This record gives sequence, structure tokens and C-alpha cells, in this order.
Amino acid sequence: EADENGFKNYCVLAYGTAEELFPYQDPLGRRIYLSESKDYYEVVGVLKFRNATAAIGGSLEAQDFKYDVYIPISTIRKSIGDLDITRRGGTFSADLIELNQITLRVKSVELVRPTADLVRKTLNVADPKKKVPQPKPGSPEVTATAAAATAHAEQNEKPPRGDVAVVVPEELLEQARVARLTLAVFMGLIAAVSLLVGGIGIMNIMLATVTERTREIGIRRALGATQKHIVLQFLVETVSLSVVGGAFGIIAGVLSPVIFVELRDILLEANPQIADALPDVAKTLEPVIVMMSIPLSFGISVLVGVVFGIYPAIRAAKMDPIEALRHE
Repeated sequence: EADENGFKNYCVLAYGTAEELFPYQDPLGRRIYLSESKDYYEVVGVLKFRNATAAIGGSLEAQDFKYDVYIPISTIRKSIGDLDITRRGGTFSADLIELNQITLRVKSVELVRPTADLVRKTLNVADPKKKVPQPKPGSPEVTATAAAATAHAEQNEKPPRGDVAVVVPEELLEQARVARLTLAVFMGLIAAVSLLVGGIGIMNIMLATVTERTREIGIRRALGATQKHIVLQFLVETVSLSVVGGAFGIIAGVLSPVIFVELRDILLEANPQIADALPDVAKTLEPVIVMMSIPLSFGISVLVGVVFGIYPAIRAAKMDPIEALRHE
């Protein structure tokens, strides 16, 4: 806001523009020349990579934000005025410089529609999806509609404006919802299979342990240990095994994103050719660790150990002490 009010010659570059103009350099503080305004602008920021948007049902044009340059509108108006005058073949043409599009970005998909409704209310734009029912001629609703129109005129309320349209990419929202649902189901299946395989592995280990310690179980039963004591002993061992495995898994999960980012940055600096071959998403990908997932995953690991450790523990507890003592 201060830059706009002060008519500062500042600009913000898109990710692709910064790479094109200042490859392997820090563009902050550098100056670029724009032929349209015939002036230099100091770079004060670089945007992160942003995917191009496809045309959605004819209501939203395809846009590529990779090579954009953003400058305050007050600065460009001061530089070239309110008219963009061009000369072609001895004739002059002038285009009015005006704000014709505003792109709003929300924090989550759930806020898209409420934000669109708020913008429509602020700009007094009618929602095209809300159709006003038309009453039949001669019905009492016609009189009521006329009375409402008169009251509307008396209150000097402005009718919905038609020169402004609020476009909500409904298809993109639906695609995002389906993609999130598909990803959640896919990751859930992978997690379920992984937990099942891990649980079966724990159960097999404990069954082998029970077989190897048959004489120990018989001796404990002969000395007065009850079935409850045997079950508790093997459940504690199973939970301990799950706790150790869960701890190693959490450590690996926390360190893996950090190692990935460090190796990627080293690779980008050491070998520019490989860096150019990588997709833009891989260059700017920043993994995020959700702290709530750490205790949740640890609890699930312990729960899996308890569930799959019940059968070996019960099998050990139900052994005949005499047969267990005879086991070689």
C-alpha cells in the first residue's frame, strides 16, 4: 500500500521471469527495464512457482502465471497515463488503462464460495445461479411483485450491476474435491496394507518367540504364574516391539523431508543441467510435517502391536504346563 501511494518504481517477478532474467542469481535489488512504460523497476520480491490454470467451461480463461511482472497500478498510471496510445500505419489508437480483473486467493477450498458471495454483496453483483421465479400473468403474485418493485425504487436501492462478473471455477473446485478424496482413499489403502503387513510380521515374530520359550512358559506356570500373567508378559513384549518400531518410523518420517530438501538444494547448486531438467514443481516443493500426525501415528503403531499380539499371548497362556515342561 505504501508503494502504491508513493508511486514507487518497484516490481515483483513471477518464478519463471526471475529464472529467465537472473539465472542462478539473487534478483532482489536488481533493476529491470519495461518497454511499455520506458522505465526501470527495482525487484523487491519473487513469487513461488504457480501452476497454470486451464480454461474451465468457457467461464474462466486459461492463464499462465510463470512469466508475469507485477507493479503498483498507481505507478504504471503515473508513467504512461490513463491512456495507452499506439501508432499503426500512420493512425493512432488509444486504449483506456483500467482495472479489469482481480484475482482473489483464499486459504482453503472451503472458503471459495463464501468469499465469492461476500464479493458479490460488496460489488452488488447478482448471482447467476439464483433464478428469480416469474409469476404467471393475472396471478396475485404479479401485484405483489409490482408492489415490491415500487418499494425498491422508493428506497433508492441500486439494482444488481451487469458490468461486473464474479467467476468461481466450479469445475476446478469439483476436481480438487475429487482429487483430495481419491488421494485420501489411496493413501488410506496404502496405510491399511502397511499396517496389516506390519501386524502380521509382529504376530509371526511373537509366535516364533512363544515356540522358542515353551519350556520357560511351562516353568512359570509350574511356579504359580496364571494365564493372565502369561498373557500380560507377551503383550508387554509386543507393545515394546511396536513402540521401538514406531519410534524409528517417526524419526525416519521427520528426517526424510529434511534430507530430501537438502539433497535437492545441493543437486541444484552443483549441477545446473540437472536442475534445468527437473520440473518446476520439484524445484519449489516444500514438504510440511503435521505435528498432530506424530502422536497419532505412534498411537496407531502401539494399537497394531496390541491387536496382533493378543493371539500369540493367548496361545502361550493356554499351553499345558506339563507338555510345556517336556518340550525340548
